[in-house]
Amino acid sequence: MGRVAWIVAALVTASAVASDHLPANVAKDRNLSLYDAGGVYRTAIGAHQLPDIERLRQFIWSHWTQKRRGYVEFVFQGKDAGSENYFFIEPTGDRWRIAWVEQHYQALPGYSPPPPQIHRDIVTIKRVRGALTFLDAKNRIVTHL
Repeated sequence: MGRVAWIVAALVTASAVASDHLPANVAKDRNLSLYDAGGVYRTAIGAHQLPDIERLRQFIWSHWTQKRRGYVEFVFQGKDAGSENYFFIEPTGDRWRIAWVEQHYQALPGYSPPPPQIHRDIVTIKRVRGALTFLDAKNRIVTHL
């Protein structure tokens, strides 16, 4: 029983650590203790493909289809600039959505980042040949993953 308690404690600690790193202007009024943390996915500098993309897709797809709250962070890195992206899978009113928040950054002295960009809500996900296509309320493509 001691081993199970240790594993539970480790998972709770990992979840708390993952929740604490989100900037307040990104998390906003969300109680992140209600969300499953899906991890951070970060490209190599200059790369365009996220590592472990299948695991990321599976987390999003399973939470979406099971109507479970969750969030993930994915980061595209350049030499001196990049963007941190956050997907929040959550209920809103009488439906579910993915709220996509994007924060750009640059490694320049004195650089002050702009406010996070809030993308259109994602209200539909289609799975095509393993990839995910995200659509807004007007059935327009928001992004692919």
